[in-house]
Amino acid sequence: MGFEESYSDPGNSYGHGSSYGSVSVLEAYKRLWSNFANFRTRSSRAEYWKVVVANLVVFFVLFIFEAIARSNSFMVLYIIYGVIALVPSLALTVRRLHDSDHSGGWIFISLVPFVGSIVLLVFMLIKSTPGPNRYGQPSVS
Repeated sequence: MGFEESYSDPGNSYGHGSSYGSVSVLEAYKRLWSNFANFRTRSSRAEYWKVVVANLVVFFVLFIFEAIARSNSFMVLYIIYGVIALVPSLALTVRRLHDSDHSGGWIFISLVPFVGSIVLLVFMLIKSTPGPNRYGQPSVS
């Protein structure tokens, strides 16, 4: 029995046992909000990028509505959503760093102009640590 077949962790970051496999963009987005303040476990590369895509869609839709309405009311929603999504997005980024066995403190590298953002992007793109690491079991991607 391989890792994919045997992995079930009732104490994983999502609070339920699951078999290792892929999740939809919608499921990854739901997990963003259900784990909004979880800075301790892991999130896979696929989950991270699915949430990035979902957030881009939300921002794009609000931008389009603002352009159609020719009103700043959607800009207010745009800003409110950005503020509300800040902590969950930071938590997801820290969990993604953990997934590649890096400390969450690496998130501060993004404060270094230009180079820091590139370094953080590389960390978000590298493969996950296979199997458990110091931050726990891998998450469902």
